[in-house]
Amino acid sequence: MQLSEIYEPIQQDLAKVEDMMKSVSKADLSWLPKQLAHDLRDSGKLAELLTYSLKSGGKRIRPALTLLSGKFYNYDLDYLLPMATAVEIMHTATLVHDDAIDQFKQKLPTQKRETYEDGSIWVEGE
Repeated sequence: MQLSEIYEPIQQDLAKVEDMMKSVSKADLSWLPKQLAHDLRDSGKLAELLTYSLKSGGKRIRPALTLLSGKFYNYDLDYLLPMATAVEIMHTATLVHDDAIDQFKQKLPTQKRETYEDGSIWVEGE
């Protein structure tokens, strides 16, 4: 079985995940600490990360599995779409952090890091 056959029932909705990822850079970040919200939105870092993620392509297996799981019960796209998008964004973030940890262990040059008072971290490639 081909991946395209598995994706077929959710293909249009998977495209909506891509659209939602593009719109996340405009999301309300007022709940975040002010400095972090500023660094994400005003510096364009969030948009840059999301653009990188979208350009890198990928199979989008995680959001596809989220959407396909919804087919087992009540396929409510208003509920599933933000969840599928969040899963993909979290996956991208874990890849960036995993890479930073690997480079640190190997004592290689790593990404630029910023740590905030609340313990959150921002990592970006150079």
